[in-house]
Amino acid sequence: MLYEAAVAAGMRRGLSREEAKPVSLSILRATLANDPRLAKPSAPGTCAVCGQPDANKPLLPFMTGRAGVFTWLHPGECHREHQARQAMAIDKCIARARVE
Repeated sequence: MLYEAAVAAGMRRGLSREEAKPVSLSILRATLANDPRLAKPSAPGTCAVCGQPDANKPLLPFMTGRAGVFTWLHPGECHREHQARQAMAIDKCIARARVE
């Protein structure tokens, strides 16, 4: 629904359907990346990726869309791994929806 609405909005701005589709897919990906249903909270003081505490590396809280609930991640490799996992989850959602 969001994807088709974004395609229609692009077409109203003068894009062809084929030109509007990649822009709309980017909008859909960004929307899903911020969707709290895809956020995996972790226990305070524990990295959601490696499961380690903040003993040697700081943990940073990332919002989940739910008040007071965070995904805790070490910066660097753990954050990159989390982003890759989120991208895979988004790809699965898009594939299930058969967005073209």
